[in-house]
Amino acid sequence: KRYIDVAMVDLKTSTHKIERAIAPSSLEIDPKPFYD
Repeated sequence: KRYIDVAMVDLKTSTHKIERAIAPSSLEIDPKPFYD
């Protein structure tokens, strides 16, 4: 159960990174902190 929770969080984080990479200007946020 623990692994599934971690995987879901990982998936969401990856999705957010991709969204910011594709359209950083439309979100009006500095995307750099998300690439650590």
